[in-house]
This record gives sequence, C-alpha cells and structure tokens, in this order.
Amino acid sequence: MARAWLPEEPLVSLSAGGLEVAVAFEFPIPSELQKAIIYDLSLTFWHLKSHDYIDSLGAPEIAVNGVLQHPDRFLNFTGSGRYFPSQLTGKIGFMAGEKMVIPSSVVEAYEEAWNRKTANEDKYSSLLGAIDRLNRLAVDAVLNPREWFFISGGAHASGIEIPDVTREQFVQSFGGYIYRQPSLLDVFDGAAWDPNLAGRLIAKVYVFDSEGVIRNSMPPLIHTEGAWRFFIGQPPT
Repeated sequence: MARAWLPEEPLVSLSAGGLEVAVAFEFPIPSELQKAIIYDLSLTFWHLKSHDYIDSLGAPEIAVNGVLQHPDRFLNFTGSGRYFPSQLTGKIGFMAGEKMVIPSSVVEAYEEAWNRKTANEDKYSSLLGAIDRLNRLAVDAVLNPREWFFISGGAHASGIEIPDVTREQFVQSFGGYIYRQPSLLDVFDGAAWDPNLAGRLIAKVYVFDSEGVIRNSMPPLIHTEGAWRFFIGQPPT
C-alpha cells in the first residue's frame, strides 16, 4: 500500500527476506539521502520472504566508509515475483562482515531520483493518492474508466485507442490487485521513454495479484493533465 516517501525515524538497516540487515555506504552521504535510500530499499524488497548467501569469491573490493574491503558473501533475497529497478541489478547484496554495502553508483542513481522528487513534490504526493484510489476501485463512487488512460501519440498512430469499457469491466480488469508505491528509482522523466513526453513523470507501480506475485505486465502510470493515468504507449527504443 502507498505509505510515504520518507520515514520520520532514522534508519540504519533494511527489513527484507526475514532479516534486519545493517547497511553501510562506500563513502559518507547526507543523512536525509541515506535515510531515503534505506527506506526505499526496504520498500522495494519488502515482499520477499526468504534469503540465502552466495560466495562472492572473485568479486572486486568495495569501500566501506572509505576503507577498501573484500566482500565475503552476497546476500540474495528470494521469493515469488522478483522485480527490482534496473539500477539495483547485481549491485545490491554484497556483504562486508555483517553489513550490506550500498555502492556509490547506486547512491548516485538515488541522488538523481531524490532531486527529481524534491522538484515535483505535488506529483509524488498525488501518486500515493492515485495508488490508494486504485486499491479501492470497487467502492469508487466517481469512477470514470476513460479518465484512467493516456494513449501516447505513437500508440495513436498505430491505431490504439482508449478502451471503451464499462465501470464494471474496468473494476474487473484492474481492481483485483494490490497496488504499492514504486521505488524512487522507478519514477522517471518521460523523456526516457519518448522525447515527446519530456517533463511528464512515469512511474512503474508495483502490482501484486492475490497470490502475492508481481504482475510485470501491468502498464505504468504517467502524470498528465493534472492526474496519474495508465500509460498505453510504444515501448522505448
């Protein structure tokens, strides 16, 4: 469920896979960014219920608060419906002692994402509201299915139009899931998808079915005309 983008309390560990994992950074970073990163990672890995350790023999050295160390193992979170932002693939999980090290490349990606959020606070806040609304479609008294779709110009040119569905059909298709807020890394400027969408935010929202499996096939949301809508468009090239 949608919660918040930043917790009130300080964080030094993330919760995932049945563990409380202490976190370290390659180099010192501002406390607010550190808190945002740990919270976002906990949110991203939250649904995974188990873990295992993989030998990291041969992995390059990593810095821990500026001191080079060799990672002794790799923490692998396991579970159904695995899905992470691409910036985390193969970079999150290296352990130095009892601490999982967040590499500088991941910090840089989060810093860019955090700056984007800071510049668009109202849109990020309304995204949480849109997610809450998606989780209550069955009781949404003012639901208008056509208002939930945005068709890109490229999709229009290919003959794709806004689906002409009834309220009941829309609820049946989109209301049987649990929607959760995306990682900060999965909210990005539309220019990354299509240059014509520059300045519009796109969010890859986490969507779970009744068995707790992420539905990667669900369309992302795009902020356009003052609201978040399902984005129907051609895949980025």
